[in-house]
Amino acid sequence: MVSRVAELGRELSAPPRASRSRIGAVPGDNRRVEESPEQILARLVRYRDSLNRTPGSRVVVRDAGDSVAAEPAPPSSRAWRYSPGPELGMTLRTVRTTLVGHLLAVLGCTFAVLAFEHATLRIAEGVVVVAAAVGLIALARRVPLAVWWTLGVVIGGALGRWS
Repeated sequence: MVSRVAELGRELSAPPRASRSRIGAVPGDNRRVEESPEQILARLVRYRDSLNRTPGSRVVVRDAGDSVAAEPAPPSSRAWRYSPGPELGMTLRTVRTTLVGHLLAVLGCTFAVLAFEHATLRIAEGVVVVAAAVGLIALARRVPLAVWWTLGVVIGGALGRWS
């Protein structure tokens, strides 16, 4: 007995025809839809136009032939940035987060160095290992600024141990 999935697989593995086909647009609809190259280009143009209607985005079609009008890409001051966002590269939130992260790293470093100054070597090493482990656990749980704490404790531990 052959399953229905195997039967559908045999139907889908038929040799390709001159026109392109695609699976139905409705989820769960596995019927083939025959489309000519012109219909595919028209669908892509409609999709491009729908993307251009959203604010802050522009889609440019290059080397598309005569059927699609290609427009030049407008010069942009955002071309060098990798992530979308506000026009200003540095926002107040970004600066604040960075400064708090640096402060947290300095506090972790100070904590580790003071542990080495006021405790025996073994106790200070244990305190630094526990503080670094707490930072790594927080880092694994994606706690904001955990990487700064861990970095500060590790640097402070190295400074305290070998100074």
